[in-house]
Amino acid sequence: MSRTSIRVYLPTTGPALAASQADGVALRTGEVGYAETPRLWAALAAEAGEPEPGSGTAAGPEPDELAELLLTAAADASLDLLARAEAGAVPPVRVVLVCDAPARTVAPVAAGSPWDHPAAVVATAVVPWSRAASVMADDGEAARAVVARAVALVRAGEDPEEPRLLTDELALSWFDASEAAGLFTR
Repeated sequence: MSRTSIRVYLPTTGPALAASQADGVALRTGEVGYAETPRLWAALAAEAGEPEPGSGTAAGPEPDELAELLLTAAADASLDLLARAEAGAVPPVRVVLVCDAPARTVAPVAAGSPWDHPAAVVATAVVPWSRAASVMADDGEAARAVVARAVALVRAGEDPEEPRLLTDELALSWFDASEAAGLFTR
């Protein structure tokens, strides 16, 4: 039985999120997000020393653990987007748009691509904003200060793990997708 939709965690920035909502588009063709993929399941099974899903014996992570793993991958990618943006052009806030895309509109990213991650998927078609489920973002001045420091470390070419260690303890806050436009104007 195949699924008709797949939950995608799309790394983004505040201004890009507001533009997406204004345009009525959650995912644009070519955008890379993170979702449950066969390659992810194989990596998790190998890490746990378990058979792959489909063999009838692999348990895999709990749904909330899987969601946390995908959210973390997208939050890390959002940090990279912030580091590539012009200094001061975007607020230092990691942003992840969560949407339920039709399964036919995303495909796993090939191993060895620039976005090589077992959960990486690429949008093969536009997904409308109506499929947006929620927004996860850093909230509060303390979180912004930590993220700004992490962005500075990425820009300085520090050890890639160092910025992630700074942000690991920051929990992203949940917002309804309808709140996207006003999130970064407060």
